[in-house]
Amino acid sequence: MHGMQQDIRYALRSMSQRPGFTAVVVLTLAAGIGSTTAMFAILYAVLLRPLPFSNPEQLVLVKTHYEPEGGDGPVSVPDFRDLRDTTRSLQSLAALRFAAERTVNYDGHPERLRETAVTANFLPILGVRPLLGRNIAPEEDKPGGNVVLISYQYWQRRFGGSPDAIGKSLSIDGDTYAVIGVMPPDFQFLDSVDLWRPMQTDRTATLPRRTHNWTLVGRLAAGTQLADAQTELATISTRLANEYPDSDRGTSLRPFPLQQYMVANYRLPLLVLMAAVTLVLLIACGNVAGLLLARGAGRRHELAVRVALGASPSRLVRQLLTEAVMLALAGGVLGLVLGLALQRGLMLLPLWSKLGTVPVGSGPWVPIFAIALSLLTAMLCGAAPALTACRTQPADDLKSGARTTYSQEGTRARALLVAGQIAISVALLISSGLLLKTLSRLHRVDPGFDSTHLLTAEIALPTAEYREPQRRSEFYESLQQDLRARPGIAGVGLINLLPVRSPMNNVGVWPADAPPSNRRDAHVAYRRWVMPGYFEAMRIGLKTGRTVQEIDQAGRTQVVVLNEELAKEIFPDRDPLGRWVVIDTMTDQPLNAQVVGIVANERIDGPAIDESPAMYVSYLQGPTLNMQIAVRGAGDQAAIADQLRAAVNKLDANVPVAGLRMMDEIIESSLGNQRFSAQLLSIFAAGAVLLAGLGLYGVLAFWVGQRTQEIGVRMALGATQARVLGVVLRRGMSLVAIGMVVGVLASLWGARLLQSLLYGVPAHDVASFGAAVLVLGAVSLAACLLPAWRASQVDPMVALRSE
Repeated sequence: MHGMQQDIRYALRSMSQRPGFTAVVVLTLAAGIGSTTAMFAILYAVLLRPLPFSNPEQLVLVKTHYEPEGGDGPVSVPDFRDLRDTTRSLQSLAALRFAAERTVNYDGHPERLRETAVTANFLPILGVRPLLGRNIAPEEDKPGGNVVLISYQYWQRRFGGSPDAIGKSLSIDGDTYAVIGVMPPDFQFLDSVDLWRPMQTDRTATLPRRTHNWTLVGRLAAGTQLADAQTELATISTRLANEYPDSDRGTSLRPFPLQQYMVANYRLPLLVLMAAVTLVLLIACGNVAGLLLARGAGRRHELAVRVALGASPSRLVRQLLTEAVMLALAGGVLGLVLGLALQRGLMLLPLWSKLGTVPVGSGPWVPIFAIALSLLTAMLCGAAPALTACRTQPADDLKSGARTTYSQEGTRARALLVAGQIAISVALLISSGLLLKTLSRLHRVDPGFDSTHLLTAEIALPTAEYREPQRRSEFYESLQQDLRARPGIAGVGLINLLPVRSPMNNVGVWPADAPPSNRRDAHVAYRRWVMPGYFEAMRIGLKTGRTVQEIDQAGRTQVVVLNEELAKEIFPDRDPLGRWVVIDTMTDQPLNAQVVGIVANERIDGPAIDESPAMYVSYLQGPTLNMQIAVRGAGDQAAIADQLRAAVNKLDANVPVAGLRMMDEIIESSLGNQRFSAQLLSIFAAGAVLLAGLGLYGVLAFWVGQRTQEIGVRMALGATQARVLGVVLRRGMSLVAIGMVVGVLASLWGARLLQSLLYGVPAHDVASFGAAVLVLGAVSLAACLLPAWRASQVDPMVALRSE
């Protein structure tokens, strides 16, 4: 213990005597440890931290699995009830509908809020209690059980955090609901919502078995494993498929661990980024190890004296490792502060709103990780200098001016470190290049419509005031006419669900003269209600026939416009115009419609998803309450938004205009995952290249310094400056070449791991590989030039004077 105290005191004294060296090492390690700690904090919060629910390992999501096409989706209410009443592997099972926006009016302030419907046992299954008030009672989960739970954020915003909110009345789409509880501030499940109301108050709870709109969350029974639940649900699914072949054939109910399912889309990008930042840390460790090796070369005489006085090799190793540990701990403390700041900054990204739970808070694990990482870093940085030092030869090192194997071994070790840094850097550059090229390709994807100068919003009519379809049509027709007459507005399109903004609502459709054996085998397409002028406002190309027009009113022939993808699917060998299709309305009365036109495909799901089948029916033949609007204007978008609000307010002051967003912004936000991964990986790659360049410069500068006398002899014997310059450049670029070859070979294997993150770019894209090699080659050449130039400027007389 006394010896350890001596080592620590000596290390601290040594650090204080060389403040410049200490600052460089500590800051280098802080950057590497800080970025790695920040990524670990996010990785832990998203992938590893137990969910903030009671016994989260027992929670499962139940989804409908489709065969043979694959994929998982929601569950129908009848299937939920059958499963709930027959399962033994799940001690309880709850249902919740996907989030939707509703018009909520409290105290004369209408606004659009996201809400969901849940069964009364939803919160008890999760083990969550309202912060204020109570949960939905079982007897309230019925039609007319108009009670609602509100989010903490809405409670603070609209009620000022007053306990008097309990018992207040809200108008939701024109129906009155009583507030019975306030949720905890950090509660979120699958989606961010402000309202939770009983399942049976939602109209989708009464839809037929073939309609899948609900997600099931269950808790495994005591002593039951996931495999047991999977086996039981497979048996129940087989029975349901036999009893209800029209809706359940080809489907099965499958349980998934809740946490695994919630983070499925985040796992690979986060693991890739964690691997990248770890590689950057390794490069930083290589640089610090190189600095310690260089410093060790300058301490040969000191170490030789200590050995001559009786110090054992193990004692030298312990001293040098202690110094490395002290430097690493200092870097770790600073890195922890930096990492926590980086984590908070990354958590502000809107990307996390899609996660399904709030990814904040990592308890004691982040500082523990930072300390462990600092100690590991100390071992990585100090191992090579310590092992090199233990092979010191006192007799040789105490001779003035002697060149020893110690310096040669140190130089060789630094060269290997630099080659490794180059290999890591080229691998990171290639990976970031692939992701950046993917992002560039996605930005160039044609969405099928013109998104420029397109302001979008959502308008929802209150149910109580607009129960008659005629009133709904009159409102939207008047709004469209008013806006078209206003200056600066070039087009107005109205549709129930805009592309990219609202990718949902797909139903079955088939040719009237070729019905499927059951509706499960029908083609599936997005169904949209559009007002006349929608396609013109969006600038969606008409391929043949006509679009929806003013003549397509209620009482006249029901018309439908197909996109090219759907027309190709259901009429592969026939002209669709004039033919009849049957559209599943999720009731016993399907809709028969005549095809009057074919339009170009829209990227309804966003640029990263290929065109989907879609059909458009006339809004005037089946008016709905809610519509989304796209207003094209070349002027100031804030002024266009003001005109939209004014036009709506003129028709009805109680109708809110919600979600004002530019379509370009919506498309850009749909690429959030790809942009996050590409940009962050590019930052890591840039840091890696900078550190590798510094490491290469340091190796060559040290090598030139060691061989100043040798260079002087060569120049005295006739070597030209150009020849000396070439010798140094060849040495440096040979290290670069070795590292590049290793890095490219590693990338040829590792790029396959990125395949699922790429779009329109092969994993072995030659351009990305070539660009990475060129960039790193240019940086490496720049790093070699200064030491090479200095070597070429050596004065032979000055260099030989010390011989």
